[in-house]
Amino acid sequence: MIEETYALKAIVINRKPFRENDLLVTIYSPEQGKQSLVARGARKFRSKVAAHIEPLSFIDGLVVRGKSFDYLGSALCAGSLFGIKSDYGNLESAGRIVRIFDRLVKDGQPDHQAFAMLRDILLLINGSVDDVQVAVWADLFIIKLLSQLGIGSELHDCVICGQKIRSNEHSFDLYKNGLVCHSCNDQKTGLIISDNVVKMLRLATKIEVKDFCKISINHNLADEIAFFVSQIVNHHH
Repeated sequence: MIEETYALKAIVINRKPFRENDLLVTIYSPEQGKQSLVARGARKFRSKVAAHIEPLSFIDGLVVRGKSFDYLGSALCAGSLFGIKSDYGNLESAGRIVRIFDRLVKDGQPDHQAFAMLRDILLLINGSVDDVQVAVWADLFIIKLLSQLGIGSELHDCVICGQKIRSNEHSFDLYKNGLVCHSCNDQKTGLIISDNVVKMLRLATKIEVKDFCKISINHNLADEIAFFVSQIVNHHH
């Protein structure tokens, strides 16, 4: 028999008005994955739960199963990430991460690794004051998330002939989602991508998110990575 209530630890991704006095809260937990829950009465002035379910917060919640919707019976903030919310650069990068996470991750498909990755990147950003590095971390996180979800780019072998990619002899095909060697890209139509960007993207898929802070990237490389990731994200939209 399915329990009527269950507890979880989750990250609040988003919330929006629902009905007259309620909020629809999107959360992600390692046990349930992404789910949308109704927080009854959360839009009322005296709501006790509203302050605990702000986006970019960690919560301890109790979920009540319903016929049409599951409800957030109670929620207690377990971390408000003030270092993100008090810094515009941090907030911008963290906001971009959760928007893309919300877009790419399907409902009801729990992934403990994806949860840990999201938790770690938010904690990393929360403790930073370097907007450039934070923006790079966000880009590297997106590449790592795509890989974790099984839709990452091929960054080692040519997606056409299968040969190992050599330095300075490649481009990127957005439609085939991977690198193309110089020989196969006879029409030179691929997206230009430097060796250094390729190295950083490969590194992002290998190391732990919490170790992103050990990577040192200059402004020019950061701009290159940002452009490439924006192309990938737009293509996946």
